[in-house]
Amino acid sequence: MATRMFVNLPVKNLKRSIDFFARLGYEFEPHFTDENAACVILGPDNYAMLLTEKFFATFTPKPKSVVDAERGTEVLVALSADSRDAVNAIVDKALAAGGRKAREPEDYGFMYGRSFQDPDGHIWEHFWMDPEYLARPGRYGKLEYAASGDRDLVITRELGASRERVFEACTKPELIRRWLSGPPGWTMSACTVDLRAGGSYRFEWRDEGGGPGMAVGGTIREVAAPERFVATERFDQPWYPGEADVAYSFAEKDGKTTVTITVRYESQAARDGVLQTEMPRGLAWSYNQLAMLLAG
Repeated sequence: MATRMFVNLPVKNLKRSIDFFARLGYEFEPHFTDENAACVILGPDNYAMLLTEKFFATFTPKPKSVVDAERGTEVLVALSADSRDAVNAIVDKALAAGGRKAREPEDYGFMYGRSFQDPDGHIWEHFWMDPEYLARPGRYGKLEYAASGDRDLVITRELGASRERVFEACTKPELIRRWLSGPPGWTMSACTVDLRAGGSYRFEWRDEGGGPGMAVGGTIREVAAPERFVATERFDQPWYPGEADVAYSFAEKDGKTTVTITVRYESQAARDGVLQTEMPRGLAWSYNQLAMLLAG
């Protein structure tokens, strides 16, 4: 039976926990990382899921409460299965052997799961996930991206906050510094934004490991707060040829805001080259940091 193990741990401060494990040298799986959880890659097919206490509580049956790890110990063990039938088979066996149902089955189409409590009350999650869902191009966790036309790249990410708050977080230097700091081990060393048509911006990052840094800047062409702003983009150390025009739009519905970023490159070759890089993965990481900032 091929199995991937996910050990689920409740944490009080998700960003603090991410920073801690990043300093230990661990990387994170962006498909399973957002404002509610972070997936630490421990090794081949072994992961630690760091869940906010509020999110962790959604997986535990009442009247159980989340244990304070300073006073007691509790985890959720999640094991993958090869199919829906395999999930049902193992959980049905557990229930027949005297286990108790932990909560109702969950079916999201691409993922199916059931859980049970063993005789001591420990919770075991068994789940199946469609491998084609994970392998689908154009997605890293909640961030989606796709080529459009000859030169454009369109990126979208939904965030759980009002349009005004998201717009501010994307345009105010004191907020940008808190989420656009780069991958683990990097810091934003400079951040300036003159938010007006004809204004400019500049971001600089430093690799704390001593490697070469990175910097980008451009001219702000249009501002219509909180709906939209447009700016140029040029890196000091070019990793794609020339300059790009970047349009940000913010659409709110039911208290959530979808950010749509449309990047127009100077050529199709430049756009296609970007799609072959780790840029989408890095951007997914940054927007997960933004989601945590907005979640407060």
